[in-house]
Amino acid sequence: MAGGSIPAGPNVGYVDPDLGYFPVSFGTGTRSSLATVRTRSVYAYDTVTLAPQWDASFGANWTSYDASNTAYGTDGSTVSSDAEKKSVLTNGSVGLVYKPTENGRIYASISTASNPVGLSSTPSSGTTSSSSIDLDPETSTSYELGTKWSLFEDQLMLSANVFRTDKDNMRVLSDDGVNYDNVGKSRSKGIELGFAGQITEKWGVSGGYVYQDVVSVDGGSSANAIAVEGKQIAKIPKNSFSLWTTYAVNDQLTVGGGATYVDDRVASYNASGDAVAIVPDSWRVDLMASYRFTEDTSLQLNVNNVFDEHIYGDSHSTQHVYTEPGRNYALTLRHRF
Repeated sequence: MAGGSIPAGPNVGYVDPDLGYFPVSFGTGTRSSLATVRTRSVYAYDTVTLAPQWDASFGANWTSYDASNTAYGTDGSTVSSDAEKKSVLTNGSVGLVYKPTENGRIYASISTASNPVGLSSTPSSGTTSSSSIDLDPETSTSYELGTKWSLFEDQLMLSANVFRTDKDNMRVLSDDGVNYDNVGKSRSKGIELGFAGQITEKWGVSGGYVYQDVVSVDGGSSANAIAVEGKQIAKIPKNSFSLWTTYAVNDQLTVGGGATYVDDRVASYNASGDAVAIVPDSWRVDLMASYRFTEDTSLQLNVNNVFDEHIYGDSHSTQHVYTEPGRNYALTLRHRF
């Protein structure tokens, strides 16, 4: 396993950072831990026609989730191997679809999901450590109401929905700064709009817009948790948008392009509930060209992030930040046998 140390450096910020600052040395160390996860799942789903204009769907899922963690000493010997968590998760879904016309659908659905201890390698996400091993799974209930319409003789598809997800039993750090409790609750609600179709026989478009308001309803009793209640959860943008279009120049050549927008978001909050840093919003433009030599063989060129924008994907305030690739190219040859 790789190890190393990162000395304190300048607070370069998100705008025009010094990308050359990386004074890190790496070395090889012994294995410190080994995590094992075993899952077994059974699920069923069915759709029933209640009447010519009404369909109902039902689903159920049963999952056995076993996670364990073995810790090792600096000499590679086993220190402990008793950190183990077994969870049995039962979830389901129910939906109803109304078809007022042949080209329109209105639907509603409710579904549940579970997030067990041991799902990832950090305590806050559910490691099998002493601080979270006895915690129950986090649970989510999602509600959705939407509609889909096919217009202009199936040349244009429009969709819209409103959604809400309540997450309960969230694992949050207790006041002692070590242990975790199942006391957190968050709520996500918003709207999603989408479209896809052909403006002409050769010109196609698709895209969508999402607004999501994701707030902490109950983050526990710590000062920081109370201060951020009702505020947008860190790292989640409120607005995002995408647009893509293609044009068939002839039977062989197709060109296209699109743009993606992601709103700014808070990197993290301090103990008073103030934003420590804001990850900037971003636009990304991509282009493509595809040439079909035969029915089975084609060559495609993609140019991603055409304007070489500095785009942040995720951030851990005061520690490090993930950035998306700058301008990059991909040439793909496809042949169907």
